[in-house]
Amino acid sequence: MAGPCTICGQGVVPALTAPERMFGLGGAFTYGRCVGCGLLLLLDPPDDLAPFYPLGYYAFEPPPRVTRGRIDRCLRRNRVRFRRLPKRLGWMNGLIGPDSRIVDYGSGTGSFVADLRRQGLDRAVGVDAFAPAGPYVQRELPPPPIDLVTMHHSLEHIRDQPAIVRRLSEHQPVGGHLLIRTPLADSFAAEEYGPDWVQLDPPRHLVVHTPTSLRRLLESAGYTLVRHWRDSTGFQFWGSELYRRGLTLADFRTPAHDGGLFSAEQLHAFEARAAELNAADRGDQGCFLFRRSAR
Repeated sequence: MAGPCTICGQGVVPALTAPERMFGLGGAFTYGRCVGCGLLLLLDPPDDLAPFYPLGYYAFEPPPRVTRGRIDRCLRRNRVRFRRLPKRLGWMNGLIGPDSRIVDYGSGTGSFVADLRRQGLDRAVGVDAFAPAGPYVQRELPPPPIDLVTMHHSLEHIRDQPAIVRRLSEHQPVGGHLLIRTPLADSFAAEEYGPDWVQLDPPRHLVVHTPTSLRRLLESAGYTLVRHWRDSTGFQFWGSELYRRGLTLADFRTPAHDGGLFSAEQLHAFEARAAELNAADRGDQGCFLFRRSAR
């Protein structure tokens, strides 16, 4: 046994070992699996993770600038008011209004916040302690109340997750919402590819949840699950196939490889299979919407 699970307190046993493969930095990192809630926990995280987040890391790409005239701003705010947000943001309809305070926690340089501001949500901000400075991002949480917190593929990068969700809950009123998007260790791709699963992503992903472990974590901080859905893509297949072949994500983006490793038919099949797995609740990432329900 490798020690107690940080979420449910049960035992964790070594499960698999994998190198860093997004950038091809190598190393060997071991994950343990909780015998209770099923999450994967990195057992040997580096003392310094900074070298594993180079400037080429996707979350550090500069966000688009937001420019809107007064009329356009009014029209977009009305879309929020009348629940007519774009499809990609449709889950927010009815949860927020034009003046809602929204925080994207672990925002990187703020691409998602820029998207929200383009919709007229001018009180949206990003919070990230490590990303390069950007126009929409600050280092610390703003004062309460925060109506909506989003965590888009950031929770898995945090070691002391109980402390973080407690802190977020203290900034939200009863009835506030928290959306978490994260890879899932109970997925088909995680089981099929094991150490080659692209969203394992050692050593950046310190905790990879299952729906059971994530729900326990949030319930401990006074949240109640409202709904969840899987939103995986063909990336779970083509990325994992790259790793299985000993390649990196950078290899797929180089002129020598881009478009040559997988045919258009293969990529289409990967997307179709992802849609099937999402419908069966087996995709390799998911969205979980929680409501702050207690103090």
